[in-house]
Amino acid sequence: MAKGLTIVKEEPKVLLGGIVRIINTTAQFAFPVFLPTYMARFGFSTTEWLTIWGTIFTSNIVFNLIFGFVGDRLGWRNTVMWFGGVGCALSTILFYYSPQWFGGSYWLVMLSGVIWGALLAGYVPLTALVPSLVKKDKGAAMAILNLGAGLPVFVGPAIVGLFIGTVGDTGVVWILAILYIISAVLTRFITLPDNAKTAHHVKENVSVPPLAEYKS
Repeated sequence: MAKGLTIVKEEPKVLLGGIVRIINTTAQFAFPVFLPTYMARFGFSTTEWLTIWGTIFTSNIVFNLIFGFVGDRLGWRNTVMWFGGVGCALSTILFYYSPQWFGGSYWLVMLSGVIWGALLAGYVPLTALVPSLVKKDKGAAMAILNLGAGLPVFVGPAIVGLFIGTVGDTGVVWILAILYIISAVLTRFITLPDNAKTAHHVKENVSVPPLAEYKS
């Protein structure tokens, strides 16, 4: 446990990776708190909402695999930064405003949600990127990622509880979108040793398996 805490002091980039991991799924746990009632205002039933939500994460599962290969091709950091951070920021706004922009069209709202769910998988390469930052104590680096994966269960609803009373659900969505942009900026500073940019280079230098072998 002590090593899991000291690793962030020894390698601050691991801490950045942990923060990015928290932001990754914060919206996933924030949305169910207020989106069902928001969608209901546009005529969406509970069944329709649950179908949309379930379909979103079906697409997420599929794109978890796809972005593993994309990360190996385009670079892990680039994939997290552009598809994960920037992509999720834009698709979060799209998903929220889709009932208004598309006249309450069920299928277009569904499509908007699927796009968000797919881009959420853009953070998958983080699982390979962060352990590659250290030559030893990779387990401690993974522990920070696992902590980052668990905290959104609290952080997401907490953001809703703290801000929805003052800025409303629209304000909460913009806060979530801004957090995604922040994650993209932070990822910019998570550079691999010797500026390696691809899984091929990293595999040669630090013996990390190809990203396709990792699970989200």
